[in-house]
Amino acid sequence: MQTSMREANDRGYDCLLVEDATESYFPSSSAAALAMIAAQGAIVGWHAPSVAGARGAVASLSACAGE
Repeated sequence: MQTSMREANDRGYDCLLVEDATESYFPSSSAAALAMIAAQGAIVGWHAPSVAGARGAVASLSACAGE
């Protein structure tokens, strides 16, 4: 998931990862990946815990973009 999000971000996309849609064999790996995605002020993208949370995050992104 990190590679895809980083590539999309490099191409100018704002990225949002729905946490419920991803998983790793090792829970600690999932937690580390989510932390890296949102690190440094969400330089790669954001993540949210569910579709409902994603809707709120998308609304926040729109507000930040001035839409």
